[in-house]
Amino acid sequence: MRLLAALAVVLATLAASTRAVAVEPSEVIATHAELAWRSYGAAASAASLLAARIDAFAANPDQASLEACRAAWREAHASYSPTEVFRFQDGPIDREGGPETKINAWPLDEQWVDATLDDPTAGLINRTAPLTAELLIAANEQDGEKNIATGYHAIEFLLWGQDRDPVGPGNRPLSDFTTAPQAARRRQYLQLSAQLLTTHLSQVLAEWAPGTANYRQRLMAGPPAAGLHAAFTGLVMMAGDELSGERMAVAYETQDQEEEQSCFSDSTWQDIQQNIAGMAMVWTGRLGDWQGPSLRALVAARSATAAQAMDAALADSVARAADIPQPFDQALGGGNDSPGRAALLAAIEALEAQADATVGAGQAVGVVLDFGANASNAIVGCKELIDNSGELIALLKGGKPAEAGVLADAMFKRWLSIETAITPIAPTLYRDIEAALFGLRSVARSAQPNLATAAARHIALQAALKKVLPLLQTAK
Repeated sequence: MRLLAALAVVLATLAASTRAVAVEPSEVIATHAELAWRSYGAAASAASLLAARIDAFAANPDQASLEACRAAWREAHASYSPTEVFRFQDGPIDREGGPETKINAWPLDEQWVDATLDDPTAGLINRTAPLTAELLIAANEQDGEKNIATGYHAIEFLLWGQDRDPVGPGNRPLSDFTTAPQAARRRQYLQLSAQLLTTHLSQVLAEWAPGTANYRQRLMAGPPAAGLHAAFTGLVMMAGDELSGERMAVAYETQDQEEEQSCFSDSTWQDIQQNIAGMAMVWTGRLGDWQGPSLRALVAARSATAAQAMDAALADSVARAADIPQPFDQALGGGNDSPGRAALLAAIEALEAQADATVGAGQAVGVVLDFGANASNAIVGCKELIDNSGELIALLKGGKPAEAGVLADAMFKRWLSIETAITPIAPTLYRDIEAALFGLRSVARSAQPNLATAAARHIALQAALKKVLPLLQTAK
């Protein structure tokens, strides 16, 4: 109910925000910083509660305390999800060396952390090395981006276990923490992970705190144009690349439950709603009862049309995302005309349209965003895919199928960030590119990649990409 009430407030705010109010860019940057501080503060508080619940469970593991941990995890991740709009802007969370990959990285290779039905002795849980915070940090993404050892989703997997229920979340038995092999080690892993989560969030929060020498101070002392560019970049990347692309379109295209963000707890639907609520927060300058001079007000003073287009696009994203079935993985199966897949595709398209509206809102205040929905970025993306395709074949020829599979996944995600610029310009070539890319990815990810088949897909992909480049140049 709290989430639905928050989304209702978002819609009401957008509908009521019709009057242009003169604000200064510096005031808007100050609002942005305050929203970040308050948002990360809520996330840090919820993570501390989760750590306390986990400590209580480790001391006295029973079913009631396990369920309390699961409820606290849901609340903690829901509190963190709105903050993701502050990513992609070279800020404290994901600048070089930032802790984002230790906090919320996914998807997670279960066998990197613990035993699975396929391998009862897998994971860090079943190693002999003593569990320490240093070990978990070193193991995080050690041999690949899916080797996640810390953060929300490592904790999620430990609490719920593998999700093998087609209509519900995982259901790890209490015995895994009491009488099963490595039970004490699982409890210790949970505690260490929760402690690290609170530490890393506290580090980010400190960078946004007022009245000290930190990132917030440097942002507010810098050129307002740079601060505005950062804020708009977070908005456009969250809507048009991260959420609609990596978090939704990849799962939609592959129909793979493992590609949803919170697959063990089946709370991906909630993640999506809260990601959108975070974007609405930054646009309106409002969090709960607090409100400051907003991006929306700044844009509306320059272009009522651009502000209203952004209002409408964001409201549509809220509505379309709410229509996705719960749990999220129920929208993945079936044909494209199934109600769940249709609702998911509508939400993806709404977020892509929101990204386009964000570009227009930025332009109204002199902020130029180079994003996938425009031809310029699509040209860059197509050239990257041409180069990557050659690299992938070289990896297969060199006997490195695992690395080829990782590159194929990265290529697919890059394609999702630029495809909307190609569809209206060259629909036939769009289908040719997607078919060749899907085929190449399928070969690269197979247990025994067929080099001849991969080469044929590579040739087809490069041919289609090279044909679409001049069309994109014309459309610039």
